[in-house]
Amino acid sequence: MSSHWYKDAILYDVDVRAFYDSNGDGIGDFPGLIDKLHYLRELGVTALVLSPWQHCWLGQDGSAASPSKSVAQDFERFVHEAHARRMHVITELVVDQTSDQALDADFLPARAAFEKAIRHWLDAGVDGVTIDAAPTLGGPERAGGVKLPGAHAIVKETRALIDNHYAERVIVVAANRSPDDVAAYFGRGDQCHMAFNACFMPRLLMAVKHENRTRLVQALRRTTDIPASCQWAMCLRHHEELSLESCTDSERNETYETYAPEPRMRFNTGIRRRLAPLFENDRRRIELAYALMFSLPGSPVIYYGDEIGMGDNVYLDDCNGLRTPMQWSSDRNAGFSFADPARLTVPANAGPIYGYPVVNVAAQKRQPSSLFNWMRRLIAVRRHHASFGHGATDFLEPRNETILAYVRRHREERILIVANLSGKAQSVDLALGVYAGAQPLELLGGTRFRPIGAGPYSVTLGPYECFWLLLSRRVIRPSSSSDVAARVLSTQPEETEAPAAVAGKFAARRFAQEG
Repeated sequence: MSSHWYKDAILYDVDVRAFYDSNGDGIGDFPGLIDKLHYLRELGVTALVLSPWQHCWLGQDGSAASPSKSVAQDFERFVHEAHARRMHVITELVVDQTSDQALDADFLPARAAFEKAIRHWLDAGVDGVTIDAAPTLGGPERAGGVKLPGAHAIVKETRALIDNHYAERVIVVAANRSPDDVAAYFGRGDQCHMAFNACFMPRLLMAVKHENRTRLVQALRRTTDIPASCQWAMCLRHHEELSLESCTDSERNETYETYAPEPRMRFNTGIRRRLAPLFENDRRRIELAYALMFSLPGSPVIYYGDEIGMGDNVYLDDCNGLRTPMQWSSDRNAGFSFADPARLTVPANAGPIYGYPVVNVAAQKRQPSSLFNWMRRLIAVRRHHASFGHGATDFLEPRNETILAYVRRHREERILIVANLSGKAQSVDLALGVYAGAQPLELLGGTRFRPIGAGPYSVTLGPYECFWLLLSRRVIRPSSSSDVAARVLSTQPEETEAPAAVAGKFAARRFAQEG
């Protein structure tokens, strides 16, 4: 596998306890996750990001010397089975599990415990470790809220450990800070490999509310200048609350009023809501959010269940409302477990809009136009174009500020992204003279657009519509969107076939070229 595999990854953030219960005890487990790896491969996932799970079954130091040795064995088997299907595994290291005090850079025993925990999971075969709340690695704050330099020193030491002893493994940093603060953890390409982008989703929410791209583009411009070997992990929401720490007080209050009007929808300095409820189950806005996330610089992260539009339960304590069981079918307990419903640690969502009788995997796999099948197409197309994972980004500045437009470019490939942030149809004139003669092909629907000329290029978009336009001077025979859906549904990956090969075959059939 490539040493930069994380730059092309499709990441899936999964809570093992909520995904699939294999033994009927009401709690999801690793054998259950193994049973569902075929589903994740069918979706197009290439890497699994495990939400914190160690403290539930293992010792507080995260080691295998725990009361439940069988869980550690199940975990090792899961890693083996994931690798057999060409999937990487990233597990989260919760910092406060490594020591009973902050990891002050000057406190050597704490740093030794941290390294021991890192080594344990890498020796178990994981491909990466997420360091949560990275700024806390530096110990107490100085006056003015400035962290000690120890946080970066520890991340850099960990990177050196990986480079010297664990080839092709990665460090992922999670820090709910501004892009500038988080980007500092990339160092000069000698600290973390990946970092979660915590500012994209809050800015997108406000861009859609105000139907204006300005603040979103300002935030995105601050994420482009990072070392070539590094990558952002782009997410619409992480496994905890949707953090608003990177927002100003006024921005946070406005976001609360619009998207979390009830106090129980808020948690810490964020919002504990899933994607579909945030957008009032509006399929157009959900697709817009995914189309942008998948096309912006970084590797996309899908939170389990969001690919089918699962909802939340704001009446549950803490963040449990975001961790309801995966909705596999309309059977009892959403097909998650055959246990008595009272035994489930978190009840399945049975509501009239997002409940499992209405929203479930089995039903959506049968519907060509379902969100699940739309996501499969989106992922298949993205994986066929290296510009998304490796390319540079050029933002355009059309007069119509409801339109977000940018070009992703890598080597000879150019892909123009045009998105309407408004709930009304919009027209925009784009300055594309440098691409005069190109024949745009809309990648998600298979529609061929008119050739680009020397003057302004006019594009009309429906409410919340987003186009991925491949710019090419070669004539391309497109497929109709209905043909694309049918082909994706008929393309079931075999267990012996690598996901990249499946995506390549799909794309080759779809983009048959003349001449």
